[in-house]
Amino acid sequence: MELAPRKKRILPFIAFLWGLAEGSLFFIVPDVLLTFVARKDLKRALFLSLFAALGALLAGWLMLEWSRSNYQTARYAVEQVPAISMNRIQQVSAELGQQGIFAIFLGSVTGVPYKIYALEWGHLGFSWSLFFLASLLSRYVRFAASAILANTVCRTIGEKRVSSKVILIFWVLFYAAYFSFSEW
Repeated sequence: MELAPRKKRILPFIAFLWGLAEGSLFFIVPDVLLTFVARKDLKRALFLSLFAALGALLAGWLMLEWSRSNYQTARYAVEQVPAISMNRIQQVSAELGQQGIFAIFLGSVTGVPYKIYALEWGHLGFSWSLFFLASLLSRYVRFAASAILANTVCRTIGEKRVSSKVILIFWVLFYAAYFSFSEW
C-alpha cells in the first residue's frame, strides 16, 4: 500500500516532531516510524532520519538549557520517563565526565536515552557547540542505521513477508524486553 502524496508531504514534519518529543520527555524512539517507511522506501526513510535528528537536536538544546537553568526540576521530569532511574542519570554523568562527547555516540547504540545526555551535559556546563556536533551526528547515524537495517531485513526476507504487522510486533516485543530489563 503506497502512501498518498499528501501523507508523504507531512512525514518530515511528523519525523521532526517525533525526534523532538523523544529527545525530551517522550519514550518511543523515532526509529519506529523510520522502520515502517524503510520497509518500502529506504531513500525516504534516510531523508526522514535527518528530520528526526533535527527534532532531537532541538529537544537536546531545550533539555540542556532547562538543565542549566533549573537542574533539579529538569532531572525530576526526566526521572518520570519510563525506564529512566536516578542510577542511570548518575551513570551518564560519570560517562560524560570520563569520555566527553564520545559517551553520546556510545549511548545512541546502547539504549541509553538521549535526553539524559542533554540533561547531564547542561548540568556539567560543557560546550553547546560540542554537544550540537555530537548530537546531530550520533542521532542521524543511529536513525539511518535503523532504517538501513529494516530495509535490508525486508529485502532479504521479502517485503510481502515482512508486513507492517510484523514490524509492529517487532516494536512491541522490543519495548516489552527493553522495559523489563531497564531499571525503574
